[in-house]
Amino acid sequence: MTSAPSYRWPRRNTKRFAMLLMLLSGIRVTHMSVLARVRTYRAAAVVLALKEAGFPIDADLQTIRDTNGHATRIAYYSIPADELGYVLADARQKGVPL
Repeated sequence: MTSAPSYRWPRRNTKRFAMLLMLLSGIRVTHMSVLARVRTYRAAAVVLALKEAGFPIDADLQTIRDTNGHATRIAYYSIPADELGYVLADARQKGVPL
């Protein structure tokens, strides 16, 4: 039997913690949603730091086209539904205020 994963939780009131809260709500977030709610232009850097702390974050890259036909790649970040329970259980066990 394997034990549940353990994560290195970021400090409260940081951009990492704020973005992690967005991901823990179960929604897919984009750079623009992170910019609006967390106030950082560095969503990819925050995701990398969270992944290095052990959090299972997926990035789904999609190409969209604007009204002029220009292609832009957008990353949609999320925590997989089957792993979300482990992350929330670890938060409860460590007393992380969500």
